[in-house]
Amino acid sequence: MRNRMFVTMLLGSAAIAGCNREASNQAATNEAQTADATPGQILEGYPTAIANSLDQHRRRLAEATDRVARGNRSLSSVIRVRQYRWAAGSVVRVAFRGGDPAAYARIEQAAQQWTQPGLAHITLSFRDEAGRFRQWTPQDREFAGEIRIGFLNDDANGGYWSLVGLDSIDPTILGGAAGQQSMNFEGFDGTLPTNWQGTVIHEFGHALGFEHEHQSPAAACGFRFDDDPGYVHTRDRFGQFINDSRGRRPGLYTLLGGPPNEWERAQVDYNLKQLQASSAYEVGPYDRLSIMEYFFEASMFARGAQSPCYIDRESNTLSAQDRIAAARAYPASPARAQQIEVRTDADTRALARTAVADRALTASLEARADFRERTSD
Repeated sequence: MRNRMFVTMLLGSAAIAGCNREASNQAATNEAQTADATPGQILEGYPTAIANSLDQHRRRLAEATDRVARGNRSLSSVIRVRQYRWAAGSVVRVAFRGGDPAAYARIEQAAQQWTQPGLAHITLSFRDEAGRFRQWTPQDREFAGEIRIGFLNDDANGGYWSLVGLDSIDPTILGGAAGQQSMNFEGFDGTLPTNWQGTVIHEFGHALGFEHEHQSPAAACGFRFDDDPGYVHTRDRFGQFINDSRGRRPGLYTLLGGPPNEWERAQVDYNLKQLQASSAYEVGPYDRLSIMEYFFEASMFARGAQSPCYIDRESNTLSAQDRIAAARAYPASPARAQQIEVRTDADTRALARTAVADRALTASLEARADFRERTSD
């Protein structure tokens, strides 16, 4: 989720908790924070079972790409990125479960920012030939849609999240089979959140194969993962961690490990720590204005508002570099698209050779290659 991530307890006086104050004043401040606290928002993040499945797949793919690239880390990243991208010019169908046509239409309209003229040369198809929105069910044995959206709020599927690119049609990954959900917008079938458009565009960025921008190796965000030294666990009336009586702050492992997210340490790492590939480019400059960037409070960074990843507002549209990325990833030029396909096919063959003893990875590569061949121009 890309809305303001933390409740008001982290703003105002909490934002200057590092200043030299008397303990009694800070205690009074914390009492006010507790009294005024509101329930926190759920961060965008994969449910545990899906995160574990993705982590296993990515580890296997990373090992294989490293062997193929023979120590060339940049090349290894590029090879991996190609394995997540749909073929340029292909039609990617979207299907819904739950909700109503009004919610579907809003999602359809926002998602198509990615496929405006001159951007991603790919079709996101939400409706059948009769103009009806596509539907999927858990009983499906064939894909009703390559992207399958739900609106659930349970532990197994709740929150805002999307599988990345071709993960959505990879049956070796939880969420990638025909009767499994590949994207979720919790509550969108009821009351829409404030920045619902930005959330939809962000999740469809994932569905098109883009990762989080703040996890780019070029970002150097400097997240404040650990508690301030000596921090004493202190909670508000909702059980959320807040500054202690001496103004010491909980780190992200503590903060996100408590309500409402209840993330394990591994989940924090998975959703916030750096990847080897940037969302804006396969390996390229960091773009803090990207729609794929979270909106983080300054308190989440060791350098506060001086972090290169800090922005004072959240985006609800594509940045200039996002638009360049979309056009590069899915070029309209037949020659350029063919060039990418040839390279991707060569990557897949090389990966299959090095992963011959890994049945799960071999099945994954076959599923992706088969789909790309069936749907390319």
